[in-house]
Amino acid sequence: MLANYDGNAYFRESDFDLAYVGAGAWVERALGQSTRVRLQPLFGAIFYDYDDYLRFYGARADAFHSWGDAGAGDLWVRYAWNDFLYPIPGSTPALRDARNRDGDDVWTGYDHSYPLTSTTTLQGGPFFHYYDSKGSEYDFWGVGAWIGVTQQLPWELTGEVSGSYGYDHYRHASTFLLPGETIEHRRDDVWIVQALLERPIAKRVTVTARWTYFNDDSNTDVFNYDRHVVGLYVTVAFGD
Repeated sequence: MLANYDGNAYFRESDFDLAYVGAGAWVERALGQSTRVRLQPLFGAIFYDYDDYLRFYGARADAFHSWGDAGAGDLWVRYAWNDFLYPIPGSTPALRDARNRDGDDVWTGYDHSYPLTSTTTLQGGPFFHYYDSKGSEYDFWGVGAWIGVTQQLPWELTGEVSGSYGYDHYRHASTFLLPGETIEHRRDDVWIVQALLERPIAKRVTVTARWTYFNDDSNTDVFNYDRHVVGLYVTVAFGD
């Protein structure tokens, strides 16, 4: 059984303060000595500035396989139904219908880890994302890949640096175009860079400092932005 809470608070814009709570469990079965499969139902809730924002319900399936000296892989697929709870903006019913973001959210990909040395692990893989919403605004498909390095450091520290790139191809022009913008299908280049430092501080208790840079390079001005998120996290594990 899993339960988690995550959140962030902005120094100047409290409207974007986020809190995320989730829960899940999984069943797992071995398929020989090198392969095992896992099925995990998922549930989560997100709040912005303490207001309801999103509920999602879904499942994730993984197939893990050890490739021996070549490392280990995880072929995965994740599905969720997203139920957005905020009031839909728009001056007309047709505009509000187009901006209805509720929909089917599908991710799939392959993650691979390869031990470069006894203390250094290289990780990465491709992914695919598909979203089918009730309204036309958020229908898209996307592809991308990520890569990262995990390094064991002195004093029981673990460091990790990773980066990803994704290309999101929307089916329609945005309904949020500003005056003077060209009417064209929305396209986003999404870049994410992350660095973290982690250390156990007690049995089953780990503290993590993490910095994330997110850049959505969109041809639609409303969705063209970047941000930095810095956080300090404490993880508590139960059981063996």
